[in-house]
Amino acid sequence: MDYCTIGIFAHANAGKTTVTENILYETGIISRIGRVDNGTTITDSMETERLRGITIRSSYVTFRLKNRNVQLLDTPGHIDFSAEVVRAMRVLDAAIFVISGVEGIEAQTYYIWNMLKKMNVPIIFFVNKLDRMGADYNRTVNELKAAFSERIVSLQDINLSDDNIFISRKRNVEIVDQITLFDEITLNKYLENEDSVTNSWLEERIKKLYKLNQIYCVTGGSALLQRGVKELLDCIGKYLPQFQFVRNKKFSGIVYMNKRNNNIKETYIKVLQGKLKNREELKIGDEIQKIKSMFCINGDNRELCGSSEAGQLVVVTGVDVAPGQIIGEDIKRDLAEISLFPMFRATLSVYKETEKNVLWGAIKELNEEDPLLHARIELDSGNIQVDLMGKLQGETLVQLLAEKYHLEVKLSEPTIIYKETPINEGIGKASYTKTSNVALKIIPLERGKGVRFKSLLATDYLFAKYQKQIEKLLYKYINSGLYGWEVTDCEIQLIGGKCDNVGSETKDYNIATPIAFMRALKECGTNLLEPIVMYTISVPQGFSVEIIKKLAGTKKGYEEIHLNSKDEYIIRGKAYLTEIIEFVDSLREITSGKGVVNYIHAGYEEALLIEPIEQVRIDVTPKNETKFVLGMNGSIENLDKGLETKRGKPEKIKRNKHLWKRNK
Repeated sequence: MDYCTIGIFAHANAGKTTVTENILYETGIISRIGRVDNGTTITDSMETERLRGITIRSSYVTFRLKNRNVQLLDTPGHIDFSAEVVRAMRVLDAAIFVISGVEGIEAQTYYIWNMLKKMNVPIIFFVNKLDRMGADYNRTVNELKAAFSERIVSLQDINLSDDNIFISRKRNVEIVDQITLFDEITLNKYLENEDSVTNSWLEERIKKLYKLNQIYCVTGGSALLQRGVKELLDCIGKYLPQFQFVRNKKFSGIVYMNKRNNNIKETYIKVLQGKLKNREELKIGDEIQKIKSMFCINGDNRELCGSSEAGQLVVVTGVDVAPGQIIGEDIKRDLAEISLFPMFRATLSVYKETEKNVLWGAIKELNEEDPLLHARIELDSGNIQVDLMGKLQGETLVQLLAEKYHLEVKLSEPTIIYKETPINEGIGKASYTKTSNVALKIIPLERGKGVRFKSLLATDYLFAKYQKQIEKLLYKYINSGLYGWEVTDCEIQLIGGKCDNVGSETKDYNIATPIAFMRALKECGTNLLEPIVMYTISVPQGFSVEIIKKLAGTKKGYEEIHLNSKDEYIIRGKAYLTEIIEFVDSLREITSGKGVVNYIHAGYEEALLIEPIEQVRIDVTPKNETKFVLGMNGSIENLDKGLETKRGKPEKIKRNKHLWKRNK
């Protein structure tokens, strides 16, 4: 059987879930179309989703279309749930991108486009809500072409009359005119003999261009009025490529997501090659794990199945794996990495002290579904820290805990997540017992380079197993720098160390490595980094002067401004997260709530702080060496026995005083 996994994406409130309902209705999966505002849609099954009228978790349904089995993933539209969006993109063969014909391109639109392009996913655009006041199909298509690619091709003429939408396919010559701008084969064919560009030839050429991911077609309509979805399905069936695979290979699969169902962990896996069988044993890391049960999805129902084929997305139980993980045969997969960085941190606490353990158990389960929560317990209070993409995610997390676990919890006001980066080079040395030594050097890197480890030490001095252990430990302890924030943009070099066949043990390096790292950081000194965001602001024309003046006063100003057909100014640019948070309140006040701002993460730069902010610690860190050694069940007497010089008092943290003065 041929499979095609398609994700459906949109910016918030573009009508994506209504489009999904129409697709399921037209393909016979459901007998009536549900409404988001009534909470009757198939894919938004959680009570929290129905109450808010938004998609929070990706959902999965299948339908038959032109002799292929389409696996449709409905993804969240709100930026706070972008982790769900990225997880879906890793298993896609193609995408439907829903754009509102009223709002047009918004900040989230850019973000989704860039991610889909990076992941090399073929796209069909659907311009929705063309029944609404102010909607304009041609304007939206032109906006898409100007913002994204000349390879965006409109296939339809759409006209509105007497509250009705009339949809017809463009004439071949009009479609050819668009394609010849970027495709020489079509251009040469047309110039040689325009009559030879028949409908069937053009259909095959578009199909070929989609296979090469060199074209993006646009259709449109109104899902609410059930207009345009049949034409969209026709394009999906004709043009979007199915999953490409090689038969008779060993099993390989990619983990899509984890979910809890009746307290059982379920793992969604896309089979990349070979077959996956029920009750099969798989080598995952250093362990052998056995599949306990396997389900295939038929429509919106699940059925027990004995095996699954390449291209198929299945649900299994009994395995402990993480989203994005490749399991089975290790194969080469041209899959771009997309890094996601939650920008906010908040604390969860219970009203009843007796429910602390229950809350921690619940959060651990939710963390399996969304590892970017980075859930952990604070050392002193026992409260739980979670990382969030935004305020809405925090609010829905509280609702989920009430809905699924019957827990009433408090969520603190979210605070910004900073990062630390070294100012200068620094060296740190430490030993635990006379025979187990570590020496590290930290070198600052350019912004955005992350952290990398490099060993300059031969295994004659320090065995390979200890060097691997040191590397693993460093990637753990970079999560808490001098001020408790994650350390980034540096190279950590292993420049010295020793071990002994008899005297060295694993636990020695568990103590010496983090202490050497912290000592090197103290010698470097660190600066704090703050998130930068890309924003899109829309304001009525009458308020534009005051808003533009405020944006001009920010550290980065604004980059682009234009007036749309609705007499609204669209302003785009980048700003520090602290500035944009302050700006949101001003925008609401100045425009009486008529102005709208959307923003997404766009990197890190030196923080706009007068003094550094210290993060609440979640455990004892090597910054306090005595407490750390004792917390590791070690003896302080064994610390630095192997170093040539005696252990002195810990150095004071070096600060770059210039950094903490806000540049006016």
